[in-house]
Amino acid sequence: MKSWILSKDHKIYLALGLLGAVGGVIYWNFSGCTQGCPIDSSPWWSLARGSAIGLSLAGIGLSFRSKRDSKKNEDEN
Repeated sequence: MKSWILSKDHKIYLALGLLGAVGGVIYWNFSGCTQGCPIDSSPWWSLARGSAIGLSLAGIGLSFRSKRDSKKNEDEN
């Protein structure tokens, strides 16, 4: 039976998503407001926003990498 192993791309998404979540909580801890700010008033909203930013950056970075690799393969052929 084949064991399930994360691919390199999945590891990048996971790492940047977790890094964004940690960054969101750190942002909330140091500069988030406790009332009057609907997004920054809760650590959960900051965590979600940080994760979304991290996943977005991972997607952008991986799309640029795949375009670069496909162009590199076309140049070799």
